Amino acid sequence: MVKNEKRYGSMVSHKSVVSPNEVFAITEDSTKKYCILFDYAANNDLFKFMKQGGLPIPIAKFYALQLIEAVSAIHKANFCHRDIKCENLVLDADFNVKIIDFGAACNSGRSDELVGTKGYRAPEIEVGS
Repeated sequence: MVKNEKRYGSMVSHKSVVSPNEVFAITEDSTKKYCILFDYAANNDLFKFMKQGGLPIPIAKFYALQLIEAVSAIHKANFCHRDIKCENLVLDADFNVKIIDFGAACNSGRSDELVGTKGYRAPEIEVGS
């Protein structure tokens, strides 16, 4: 997961994609733990933001456009995110949407590997077609 985060998160330079600033390991009680530093998401993730009462239509359209542009940039870099959900969309200080969490990412093309969060996967992935 950490390798994916570092590899794929660094492959795209786009205002709506959060790339890792630094990846490092620490050892605590003989256990190696990995840390990934990202830019600060001042306004939390979209899931928590929406729990406060939903989004007005103009803001939802604005976020949809930002998301489409970010996914397009990811696909132009020849990989797939595979776990886009509200919890993986953070809001910066200006309330712009940014995609995080490239742990499930893979090179573009079909993959038979079942990844992503149950309930957010595409129907054809859920039924195994």
